[in-house]
Amino acid sequence: MYSVKLLIASHVEESSSEEKIWEEQIILVHAPNEHVAKEKAERLIRISPYENADGNIVHHTLARILDIFKCVDSFSPSDDGKEVYSRFFITPGHWTTERCIRHFQLDQ
Repeated sequence: MYSVKLLIASHVEESSSEEKIWEEQIILVHAPNEHVAKEKAERLIRISPYENADGNIVHHTLARILDIFKCVDSFSPSDDGKEVYSRFFITPGHWTTERCIRHFQLDQ
């Protein structure tokens, strides 16, 4: 079982906001090694666009896998993709993935 730390970028269609929303998230992935855990996390995190409360379409993209680490093996395969931690960051809209990672020290 691996814990995979992700950085997700969100974009709201037709929004007048200049901000960008980032989400740091940790999910569980049942895999035999780190390489398979990375591939599985990339498949699991595909999030379909949805309509928010304002009626705008929200898109999420996987900006980066920040870390992968092995954890206890007492979980079942049905725990794949289960979120164990998440937090959001709101930044100016022109910020890049690299700037968000540096500013919030997400690679630490």
